[in-house]
Amino acid sequence: MDTEELRHYIEANSNVKHAYMNKTMEQLQEINRAKSPARRSNDAELDHQAEMMYANFIHDVHDKVVASTNLTGSDSYEQWINTIQRNEILESLEESIVDSDY
Repeated sequence: MDTEELRHYIEANSNVKHAYMNKTMEQLQEINRAKSPARRSNDAELDHQAEMMYANFIHDVHDKVVASTNLTGSDSYEQWINTIQRNEILESLEESIVDSDY
């Protein structure tokens, strides 16, 4: 499973993206409000920043799954799904996002 396949799986089977984007947007908006009006980013720029941060997050998750399991990018989709489910990775991701402080 490559990073893009993992992203699709996570988005189809959990609330990870929704939780991550909400938390990230709250933080980016707070940072943006602290800036002087002339230096503030518009909503499209904030959305782009959040999407880029999410893409990096998914890449990091993929790397950590590979590092902490016997999986490689070339292992079958089913092997990845079984490992994700067996190790409750989606649940752990959701919990870590909810509990995180930026």
